[in-house]
Amino acid sequence: MVVALMTSYRTQRRLCTSARSPASGNVSRDLCARCASALFVVTVMLLPWGRVKADEGGVPFWLSGQYASFAAVPSQPGWYMPTQLYYYSGSADGTKSFQRGDAVNLGVSSQATLIFFSPTWVPDEKWFGGQPSFSLTFGGGWNSTTADASLSTVRLGTFTANRGDNDSGGSDLYPLAQIAWNSGNNNWMTYITGDLPLGSYSAQRMSNIGLGHTAVDIGGAYTYLNNTSGFETSWTLGFTYNGMNTSTDYQSGVDSHLDFDVSQFLSQNWQVGLVGYVYYQLTGDSGSGDRVGSFKSRVASLGPEVGYSFTAGGLQWYANLRGYKEFWAENRLEGYAIFATISIPLGGGPKKTQTAAAANEGEGSANADKDIGEKWNFSLTPYLFLPKVFGSVTYKLPGGAGGSMSATLDPNSYLQSLDMGAMFAAEARKGDAFIFTDYMYLHLGGQDAVVQSVTGPLGDVHVPVNQSGSFKVVSNIWTLAGGYSVLHGGWGYLDLFGGARLLNFSSSAGWSFTGPLGLVTKEGSVSQTQNIWDAIVGLKGQVRIGEGNWFIPYYADIGGASSNSTWQLALGVGYHFSFGDFALLERSLSYNFTKQVEQLDMRMTGPMLGATFKF
Repeated sequence: MVVALMTSYRTQRRLCTSARSPASGNVSRDLCARCASALFVVTVMLLPWGRVKADEGGVPFWLSGQYASFAAVPSQPGWYMPTQLYYYSGSADGTKSFQRGDAVNLGVSSQATLIFFSPTWVPDEKWFGGQPSFSLTFGGGWNSTTADASLSTVRLGTFTANRGDNDSGGSDLYPLAQIAWNSGNNNWMTYITGDLPLGSYSAQRMSNIGLGHTAVDIGGAYTYLNNTSGFETSWTLGFTYNGMNTSTDYQSGVDSHLDFDVSQFLSQNWQVGLVGYVYYQLTGDSGSGDRVGSFKSRVASLGPEVGYSFTAGGLQWYANLRGYKEFWAENRLEGYAIFATISIPLGGGPKKTQTAAAANEGEGSANADKDIGEKWNFSLTPYLFLPKVFGSVTYKLPGGAGGSMSATLDPNSYLQSLDMGAMFAAEARKGDAFIFTDYMYLHLGGQDAVVQSVTGPLGDVHVPVNQSGSFKVVSNIWTLAGGYSVLHGGWGYLDLFGGARLLNFSSSAGWSFTGPLGLVTKEGSVSQTQNIWDAIVGLKGQVRIGEGNWFIPYYADIGGASSNSTWQLALGVGYHFSFGDFALLERSLSYNFTKQVEQLDMRMTGPMLGATFKF
């Protein structure tokens, strides 16, 4: 039996601050508005354990306390880049019994250091009389977890061991949309956010950066802001629905959370306050992997806050430092967290109108627009994709007697196992119509694997004492699609497309066991080759950052066939040059395939660096 714990993190954005003039004792309304634009305080969510879990490990998707000062105050239109450094340390003793098939007692401690970026757009338009805003957070860092585990098993008796591991990698993606309204000293806000599980995650590890399942959170906030006295208080209430973790067959219950703060500006620049939260799980956990019952969790926290607003480059910046000390914890870690945040204003966006091809070229004139619309334009993008490979493959055992073997990849062994790779993308565009292709070849030799289970010819499942394995993969992934640009302007462009993707996947796995194996040999190997076609639909494009050459590239598709499914996401930052573009993205590609006994569940997530040449 494997005892696994998970630590996962996520980020969000914050809104505004205000300041009081030390000379008059009154708050400057102009400064309040500028600070409202600058204060996008990014926060991080902690999920300290995963495989043995309450609410997927003791803590939910939502980080209680992520909304603090000025949560409901509308922001000024423009682009922002909130950046946050986060540290967490927490523990839980072994008095609580966790169960997954067998009884497990845990003494857990976890530490994490992470950094997050949240490109945020506040448009000029009003929605329903309020100010909308949109952001997408990504990042990465390091997490370390240790545990004292006491296992009671039927075959092996009682086993006690100290266990620990660590993980470093990228986070999940966290989109956020919200609308805020203002009336005098009163401010209201509603939001929707969620988790796209693309980060570093393995059900076999104790430490993880990613969450391992989807989640959706909705809620609202109220802020009272007195511009005369400088007094402010905010209260944010929300509810989380957690998706199924398909790696563990575990679904966390519905959660509720209340975040609050009370703050006061002492001068035009300095702000101090008290922050805190109360979290309570409303419904119990479920799923075929749940062996601990409803196992609801709760926690509360209080701590100090200090903020400082300043002007740089004619724009309002904001820095914030907050600390939280947890108490009243049940079925989760208890500890403290530190948030150090700076909000970087990037300015507004251009108002020019042009074709998608012109937007892609970075030209806004009518002549360039017309010329590009009348001829074919081509681009070639060689790139380097350095992902971690997560997944498992189930093989049919040789000999015709039945049975199967399931192996899980070690995501940390990609680079040392990469024998050869070739990657490029190309596009042909005429006006708003386009066709593009993407090809990736990977040859991995000696990839480390953990054999999860071997099912014998009679259907008996054997879990050996020691399990090890090796894994070799050759894959060709080819995408071909065409589409049309539906939106374009000085802000960038949006393309919609449809097409197909081919996965040619050849793999072989070997195992070496010690311990009771029954009818399965102690050593062996299996192999399989699959050609998987999927129809796909998706969107892609770019969003300009301010008036300069910086932009945000984005891509998303989803598809499938009768026995398989696939999806792909990418997001990053790029720069326009005279010859083309240079971009750095976080990319994730996922496949799920089932055909009788044989199965493939694979995801590749990591950074991608590419240069686009246009002609």
